[in-house]
Order: sequence, then structure tokens, then C-alpha cells
Amino acid sequence: SPSPSGNQDLPGGRTRTVGALAKDDLQTKDEKFVEELATLQGSSVQPPLSRAELQADLSEARQQVEALQEELDTLYLNTFGDVKLPNEEGDTEGSAVSFEGINEAAFSALGRNDPSLMKRLMASVSADTATWMSFQSAAQDLVLRRSRATAAVESLKSKIEMAARRERQALSEKEEEDDESVTPRLRAGEKTAKIVLITGFESFNVKLYRKVSKDLKGKFPGLKL
Repeated sequence: SPSPSGNQDLPGGRTRTVGALAKDDLQTKDEKFVEELATLQGSSVQPPLSRAELQADLSEARQQVEALQEELDTLYLNTFGDVKLPNEEGDTEGSAVSFEGINEAAFSALGRNDPSLMKRLMASVSADTATWMSFQSAAQDLVLRRSRATAAVESLKSKIEMAARRERQALSEKEEEDDESVTPRLRAGEKTAKIVLITGFESFNVKLYRKVSKDLKGKFPGLKL
């Protein structure tokens, strides 16, 4: 029977704790993994990257987008570049339509501008099932990777803007701290500063400038106007 301490008497004088199984016994492996991962992440918080580091990452991400686009264009060229179709459907004696130099952008433009020709091109290439399936698989993979890289570029651009704002804020706070430390010293005459006013057509305000200078001198012994 359970004892007040939460232990249960067993034969032979042995006892065991009653009240629920240990937490580890109730957790699945996945739950344990998630908890351990959260603990690790919480104990190793990394400071935000500097703007220079983010700029380097952005440059790398843009290069990746360009490389993937180049691969995609090469895939279109290798798949459709050698295809030649009669100039008009059923016209086997007329000049042939060539797709030399075709890339992803040109392929998309063809679909918008000449749906009939696009249909014939697709029928020609898809007749070879292996080639068509290979093209579709490779194109989908490259488009997906390009989308991820493009999203990374946009994310990094946002982070760079945030880093720039942090830097401006830090600079502003530093300037405020400097002002706060200088003003009392100017008042006490421990620090000196000189302000020069150059007048032109405003020379009739010289008396006003002298009055302001005198007032400032009274408030800030270390300031000369």
C-alpha cells in the first residue's frame, strides 16, 4: 500500500515511488529531441550578424540565384534547342521553325505569344517519354531551389536594413551620451568649445549675435561664440 511519502511497499521490504512515471518515461523520442534542441538553442544565443557579414551572405545568395538560373536556361536549351518544326502545321516542305538559343524566359514568352506553336513544340518533345520526364523533374528541382535562394536574398535584404537601423540608433545614442557628458563640462568651464558665425547681408544683426554670445557665455563658461 502507498505510504504518506508516496512510496509503495513491495515484498521483501523493497519500496518504489508511486505517482506518476518519470517525465522521461512519458516522453516520446521526438518530444525529448525537441526539448533538448530548445535547451541548446536557449543556451547558445548568437548575437546578430553585422551589416558587413550580411552583405557577404547576400552576395553569395545572389550568386546562387544566378547559377541556378544559368542551369535552368541550359536545361531548356538542351531539351528544346535542337527541335525543328515545320513553319506551318502540316507544311513539311516549308522552312522549319528553329528553337536555337531558347531559354526559360524565351520558352515562357513563346507560350504567351504563340500558343499554337508552343503546343506543337510540347507534343514533339513529350513524344520521347524519358526525355520529357527527365526535363520535368530537373526543371521542378531547379525552380524550387531558385525560389528558396530568391527568398534568402529578400530575407537578407531585410536583415541588412534592420542592421543599418541598429547602427544608426547606436550612433544616435552615442552622440546623445557625448552631448550629455560635454554639456555639464561646458557649464563648469572644464571643457572649451568655439563657435564661429560668418555673417554676410545679416551684418545688421551683429548686436543680436553679441547679445547671444554674452548670454551663452553666462550659461556655458567654456563656450566661446
